[in-house]
Amino acid sequence: LSGGMKMAKKKAPAAKKKSEGYIAKSLLASRKFASAPIRRLMKKEGADLVAAEASSN
Repeated sequence: LSGGMKMAKKKAPAAKKKSEGYIAKSLLASRKFASAPIRRLMKKEGADLVAAEASSN
């Protein structure tokens, strides 16, 4: 993402605004489509992390 932001800064302000809007829209769209599996993954990952921390202490 940081690389994309650097590239956007080089362009005209209008182009930067447009690309930021596009990025925001695509993020919202992908979040809408992928939210359920990602949430499940995060829950699983979170549980694994908690278990790992508990066992190491």
